Amino acid sequence: MVDFYNPKTNSRPSWNKEKQSFNLSDCVHKDDMPADSKEWFDRIARSGYEWVCLNGKWPEEVPVQPPSHEKLSETERQWRNHEIGLTDRVFVADYGPVGWTTEDRQTAHDTIMEYRKDLKQWPDHPEFPNKEHRPVWPESVPRPAV
Repeated sequence: MVDFYNPKTNSRPSWNKEKQSFNLSDCVHKDDMPADSKEWFDRIARSGYEWVCLNGKWPEEVPVQPPSHEKLSETERQWRNHEIGLTDRVFVADYGPVGWTTEDRQTAHDTIMEYRKDLKQWPDHPEFPNKEHRPVWPESVPRPAV
């Protein structure tokens, strides 16, 4: 998150739609801006830090607090519930590409049942709520449109 806030003026910059940029005049004095300010602000936006202007001077770097374990857990449970809802669609009789045989559908059902089992066990996984360790939709089964 990038937050340019000047406590002295109790203001934040406004977004300029036409220029697709922030108006930082309340936060940083124009004379203080370096020539490469656009690249500098782009770098700030990608840095993962919150930047706070103090007394109209250049921003200070303040680390952004990561989400709490509870918030991450809630997010992962919501994702898991959404995925379980998608798996329900696989059990519709005519699910799958045109030309799928009864065997193809049965294989897809069996594969999705394993995925559902993994989804239900996800909150008990040792790496939960690290989303890099989420169960992955099986490649052999087309993912339903959302």
